[in-house]
Amino acid sequence: MSLNLLAKRQHPQLPAETKLRLMMELARKISSCLDLDDVLALIIDMVRSFIDYDAAGIYIIERKGKHKRVVAQTSRGYDQDRSSDCMCMKVGDGIVGWVIKTSSGAIVPDVSVDSRYISGRTGTKSEMVAPIRANGKVIGAFNLESDRLKAYSKYDLEMLMFFANEAAISIEKARLYEALMEKQRLEAELAVARRVQQTLLPTSDPVFGHFEISGLNIPTSEVGGDYFDYISVSENRLGVVVADVSGKGVPAALIMATFRASLRGQVCSECPLSSTFYQMNELLRQNNFLDQFVTACYLDLDKTSYKFSYLNAGHNRPIILHDDDSYETLSEASLILGLFPRQPYEHFIHYTKPGDIILLYTDGITEATPPHLLEEEFGIERLVEASQKHKHLPSSEIAKAIFKAVRDFSGNTNQNDDCTVIVIKVT
Repeated sequence: MSLNLLAKRQHPQLPAETKLRLMMELARKISSCLDLDDVLALIIDMVRSFIDYDAAGIYIIERKGKHKRVVAQTSRGYDQDRSSDCMCMKVGDGIVGWVIKTSSGAIVPDVSVDSRYISGRTGTKSEMVAPIRANGKVIGAFNLESDRLKAYSKYDLEMLMFFANEAAISIEKARLYEALMEKQRLEAELAVARRVQQTLLPTSDPVFGHFEISGLNIPTSEVGGDYFDYISVSENRLGVVVADVSGKGVPAALIMATFRASLRGQVCSECPLSSTFYQMNELLRQNNFLDQFVTACYLDLDKTSYKFSYLNAGHNRPIILHDDDSYETLSEASLILGLFPRQPYEHFIHYTKPGDIILLYTDGITEATPPHLLEEEFGIERLVEASQKHKHLPSSEIAKAIFKAVRDFSGNTNQNDDCTVIVIKVT
């Protein structure tokens, strides 16, 4: 049975068989279309086969913004110079807004005597509106207007309710598809950002005198802010840095990239670490629009001696393991980078001896937690234990052993933060 033939039937109620046939034909026409505007245009044009109208609109409540607005997603027949007020309104305004607010259909035989009516065209005499419901909530309304008085009946409202239900299904389907496409787009962008971020990390470990160095970074599924690097200062000096940007995602990755570029540009053999980090703080603070900060620890190794300079800007304290299985932490530290103006930074000197192992790390290591026991963390003691247990191995193997200990402790679950460690053996 065709839609036109069905339209000529004048039953007081819509038969179940007719509803089924309508549903099947509507489903067939819109099933292949996922664009919301195209689907609603199909529905609003098909309504004319059953209910005559001179103007029509399908209104949807905006999901964004502090104040709920009702916007005409698709419309037909309105005056362009007079329709702005009725194309976008607050919930409760106009007959459309009233229907959305009350979740009740409305038939207005004469709009001139209805105080709720907002004029969108000069010829409208009567109006009918059906709420659009999805998942038990009103998400919009289907509005028809006629140039005739008393143009609509309860039967017409029943018919319009049917089409409103189809509109609701289409809206939800389109929204789900839109959300899926957005999720896939973001995942693709994050994957690219992650690959770019990984290219900023060292691809090999340096050979530097009596310092055997190895760094390892294991990222989370998200783009994060962990960073480590080796910076050649001069023939005899090497900078080793580990840093962590607050937060996650692309903003953290961008701050990390900025920090890396600035640090490499600022470090030089003539400038003391304190001056370098003072300038780093000012650069980051002036370009910090999201109030994110950076913690960093920088070691300046000299292969002509067993001493090194270091500066800690609010980062996790480096650990020095000794050959007799004792250990110490370098507790001297300055403030984090990127938040506070004109902060002084102080560097210190530390002496090592053959057999010592220096550990630099981010809090993704020490704050790793096992499943169902979030109050317990991997902590310093487990980090020291894992390192001492494998101290006879090369630095690269010690780094791997630390990560294995973290994975075993956390039950191989996905951690919420990147994990980075640098192991420096003094030979």
